[in-house]
Amino acid sequence: TSSKPVWRRIVPTAASTCSTGRSRTGRTTIPAWQKRQPRVQPRWISIAARLWVMSILGTSSRVGGGGSGETTRLSTGDTASGTFGYGVEMAPIVPLGKLGGFVVKGLSKEPIRGNPPPRLWETRGGMINSVGLQNVGVRAFVRDKLPALRGCGTRVIANVFGYQVEDYVEVIRVLEDAGGVDAYELNVSCPNTKHGGMFFSSDPRLLAEVTAAAVRAARRPVIVKLSPNVARIDEPARAAEDSGAAAVSLVNTFLGL
Repeated sequence: TSSKPVWRRIVPTAASTCSTGRSRTGRTTIPAWQKRQPRVQPRWISIAARLWVMSILGTSSRVGGGGSGETTRLSTGDTASGTFGYGVEMAPIVPLGKLGGFVVKGLSKEPIRGNPPPRLWETRGGMINSVGLQNVGVRAFVRDKLPALRGCGTRVIANVFGYQVEDYVEVIRVLEDAGGVDAYELNVSCPNTKHGGMFFSSDPRLLAEVTAAAVRAARRPVIVKLSPNVARIDEPARAAEDSGAAAVSLVNTFLGL
């Protein structure tokens, strides 16, 4: 395992892209400020390119183990939760074995229907979504989705969420009994109904509580997916590390409205 602090061992998620504008003649236009920039690409672009290549080739790196000290090799470039379904839907399009790994849609203790439409709204600067964490529930996932993922040739990371600590623990226990999952990613951007709706991600103490409980219940590494909607992200990152998280993932949804 790495000796670096967990908040420096970040599991990257999907990268975003942008497009250039077009003139009335149909040719791509380049703003003047871009023309004045040096031709050397910023370091983060180089890093993002390497991560994309490693993801396609299935290159992996080692992270710390879960509650039992078990160590699992996880990829350095995984698809982000919510962008790849449960994995089985994408198998006819993308050879799963060519990916470094993928994170499945968030799983809860019981099925959730999600928000009514419209759920997606395109804007000039991107896309706003309000899906509402729709999912089939952890037991239906184990029964209907997980069998097809066993032996797929890549790492399967289950995204887990809930509205109280016990919800996270129950989902992890069901997945532990089933097998076939390499690690757990905690979505902590959820309100804790036992603490007046305070988001786990907003309070390092609540985040530490749910992380520690998940680590105790898991025999595989636990990754904490942090929220960007905080004043200082280093505080919850350190709370996750101190509570036994193997790594942190940056980041969950940015508020659009």
